Amino acid sequence: MFEKLTKLFAKEALDALFPFVCVGCGREGKSICADCEPGLPRLAPPRFCVVCAEPDVLGRCGWCRAAPVAVDGIRAPYVYSRDSLVRRALIDFKFGDVRDMAEELAGHLAECMARYGITADAIVPVPSHPRRLRERGFNQAALLAAELGKQKGVAVRKSLLPRTSDAPSQLSVAGRVNRWSNVAGSFVCEESVDGLSLLLVDDIVTTGATMSACAEALKANGAREVWGLAVARTRSGG
Repeated sequence: MFEKLTKLFAKEALDALFPFVCVGCGREGKSICADCEPGLPRLAPPRFCVVCAEPDVLGRCGWCRAAPVAVDGIRAPYVYSRDSLVRRALIDFKFGDVRDMAEELAGHLAECMARYGITADAIVPVPSHPRRLRERGFNQAALLAAELGKQKGVAVRKSLLPRTSDAPSQLSVAGRVNRWSNVAGSFVCEESVDGLSLLLVDDIVTTGATMSACAEALKANGAREVWGLAVARTRSGG
């Protein structure tokens, strides 16, 4: 109890000294304030692929019709674009070491889960390779998953899915085919997940290749269903 209170007081002190500033208007309080949030580019039904969440698609996109996809479906509240406030917020979170932003961003994920009726037996963060984790000091997906688990009351299994291949970032790889090849076989699952419904969490989805590779490893060990959830989904080629 004392430890929890100490952490709470420390957080409140830091919030007072270094409050979040809205990336859109500079107002203190949140990274994206209530006035700027309605203008964010939303990934709204029915105009996205029902599997990989590719924007501006009705039903299944051509890629998901042509090839088997291990993940049952991917959802995200926002579209990721170069001029978007979502992009600026995620850059601050991921590369500016603004870790406390995870609570706010996880709130968007929690709302997305409720909107689409997504439930899970456990939440699984998309893992970083150990080398990249050492360089950055944290895995942004793990921070999001931990906060989402608290908000939704769902267990988080952060070590369930080790990453065995240190592939380049998907955002740095051109073309959908190359992105799928880039992460093929990059994940393993050595624990039983028989009959479980699992939810993968990440900050950004590019093509859905990473989440599908994760889902393939989880289903190989018995997962019944694997869904993916991210803060934002890029358009093809972006």
